[in-house]
Amino acid sequence: MLDAIQDEYGDRLNVVTLDVRDDRLLAMRYAVESVPALIFCDGAGKEARRQVGPVVTVAGIRAALAKLGVKPQ
Repeated sequence: MLDAIQDEYGDRLNVVTLDVRDDRLLAMRYAVESVPALIFCDGAGKEARRQVGPVVTVAGIRAALAKLGVKPQ
């Protein structure tokens, strides 16, 4: 699903995945308390939006990106 988003938006965003068991420091930095969690960051790495929970769809990610002003290529 995330690969499809990366392909659709191209260089307008970077999709980065993290296994909180392997990178606890980064998980702590972004205060990941529940998984799955999608954290949308601006160009400076500052959190702009967060979605938490098991029901995340491509349509939901597109809607969140649209609210942030990010459009597909």
